[in-house]
Formats: sequence, C-alpha cells, structure tokens
Amino acid sequence: MAVRKKSASRRSAAKKAPSKSKIRSKKAAKRPLAKKSAAKKAPARNKAAVRRQSVRPAPKALSPALVDIDRRIALVQNNLRDLMEQAAATSGSASEEALSDRITGQEAELQRLRRERDALARSEGA
Repeated sequence: MAVRKKSASRRSAAKKAPSKSKIRSKKAAKRPLAKKSAAKKAPARNKAAVRRQSVRPAPKALSPALVDIDRRIALVQNNLRDLMEQAAATSGSASEEALSDRITGQEAELQRLRRERDALARSEGA
C-alpha cells in the first residue's frame, strides 16, 4: 500500500502545533506540579432530617370536572392565539371584521370558563 502524503494545510498545521514534550516551559518544568487539594467534604447530615426536607405533601387530586374545564380553557387559548395570528396576517375590512367577531366570542368564552373554574374550585375547597 502506498503511503498518502499529508495535504499542505495539514502539514503546516502539524508544524505549528507544539509537540507534547515541549508544552511545559522550562520554568514550569523546574517546579513540581501543583498537588490537587483535597475537596472539602460537606458535614455529614442527619439522614432523617434530609428525608423530612425532601418529603412534600402529595398534590391535591383535581376533580374530573376541573380537569375538563382546564382542557377547554387551553383549547380556547389556542384558538385565540391562532385567531390573533390570522388577524395579523390578513387585510381587508370584511375579513378583519369577521376575525374580530370571532376573537371577541373566544374571549367571552374564556372569561366564562375561568369564572366557572373558579366557582368549582371554591366549592370543592370548602
């Protein structure tokens, strides 16, 4: 097999890079390498105290009605976001008016759902 020659750019890069034996300067070679200091250990903790800190009360389970309302609120918010993007992209008085009416309707629906969710959350919490 024939030995391939290095390209000109690789040869110049190889010349520029110092060899591993020349990396340390003469002054650095005379000094001993610095020893790594031992990392300070954190004081030992009481395992029971650590367990007490990490234990959190379980989140209160949401009722299916609240989950359904949250899902519907997310859908209305996504619809509003899409309508806003459409309104920004369109021009013309008829399309702008239609989008404005749809946006107003979605905002009213969102307010209604939020009020319904708040009322349901209060009644379950009491």
